[in-house]
Amino acid sequence: MSAALAVLIIFICAPAVCSYADYTRVTESVNLREKPSTDAKVLKLVPMGYDVSVQDKGAEWTRVVFEETAGYIKSEFLEVVKGAPPEHKDASGDGQNAAGAASGAKSAAPAPDGGDALHDEATNTIGKALRYGSEGDAVRDLQNILTEKGVYQGPINGKFGPMTEEAVMIYQEQNGLEMDGVVGEDTLRKLTEKPHPPGTYRNGDEGDEVKKIQKNLKDKGFYTGPLNGRFGPLTEEAVRKFQHSCALETDGIVGKKTLELLNAPPKSPKPAQAKPADNGGAAPPAAKPAAKAAPQTAPNGVELIDWSDVKNILAIGLTAKVYDVRSGITYNVRSFSNGKHADVEPVTVEDTENLKRSYGGVWKWEPHPVWVTVNGRTIAGSINGMPHGGGVNSSNGMNGQVCLHFRGSSTHNSNKAYAQLHQDAVMEAFNAAKRKRK
Repeated sequence: MSAALAVLIIFICAPAVCSYADYTRVTESVNLREKPSTDAKVLKLVPMGYDVSVQDKGAEWTRVVFEETAGYIKSEFLEVVKGAPPEHKDASGDGQNAAGAASGAKSAAPAPDGGDALHDEATNTIGKALRYGSEGDAVRDLQNILTEKGVYQGPINGKFGPMTEEAVMIYQEQNGLEMDGVVGEDTLRKLTEKPHPPGTYRNGDEGDEVKKIQKNLKDKGFYTGPLNGRFGPLTEEAVRKFQHSCALETDGIVGKKTLELLNAPPKSPKPAQAKPADNGGAAPPAAKPAAKAAPQTAPNGVELIDWSDVKNILAIGLTAKVYDVRSGITYNVRSFSNGKHADVEPVTVEDTENLKRSYGGVWKWEPHPVWVTVNGRTIAGSINGMPHGGGVNSSNGMNGQVCLHFRGSSTHNSNKAYAQLHQDAVMEAFNAAKRKRK
């Protein structure tokens, strides 16, 4: 399928802030891509005239935020406009303008179906929306899709003639779209949207079940938007946060497992402790804090020490070298959070590639035993290989963060089973240190 008919996939990232007095908009409808490459995955279609929030301006590619999604747009299709962006209709599926929240103003409303130009970055050509008289691979793709939809029985010849136009109008009528016979943005989105299995919910869905999902997310403290039954960017972001807290894949789609956990009732409170025997009114003795395990050092210098001590060694903002014990691959990470464990990001694109390579080229939640070297000390730890949540490094080729654990650390949601997997990996790293050199 050509880029003109690419499926639009949404990935939520943290918004940036843009000035009212100097905003940036796109000059043509363009693809927002995951990486600065025409071969990279398309995250969204940004319609012509929409304003975006610029994070990192480059000569060829610029990293921007559009409707809470961060990605890359070719710099040649961006222009800086002075003055406050005009007021437009709300484009967010949650009843709030996500792009406006990111840039300080509301983004432009979509033009009527068939109005905007579509830019095909793969072939570097600009043409109007597909309509009577259009020709080429995009029309051929359109004819194939219309055939699959059961509304077109003509030849697949790449020529938009009367039979193709009639099929488009039939499809538009079936789907409540304006029957103009033109494949503009609305028709294109509907034609290329991915069907999903029954019982799953994702961005773009509406109804009572979505409202129930929003309520459960709000009750659990993950959602602050309106309970309007529209699954938009705010709902998707809340789903990702909830999935991260449960150590699930953070795809923003409410599937069977996510739905089960969302619908699960809150845990019953612990039974009240029995009152201590009467001791004449004296205060009961204070509970002794759990004893911290003594630090250990392997013959090759790798240390096994508690997370409470590692916090002071791997401080926020420091860079550490990570050696993956199983693969022997080394990469660098930088810490930006040290709550119940360290949240880290690869420093460079090469570091990201090496992290992924240590997992066989596939992102995985599986904890890996690692040796972490920082400030002249090497410590046994455990890392996962699944980017998730937010991040602060926009130039490492990875959206999100990974979790780095040490002895005694825990998960954000106190998932004991998953935390124990990390602790097992920490011990695997230390035992490996006792057997072989770095």
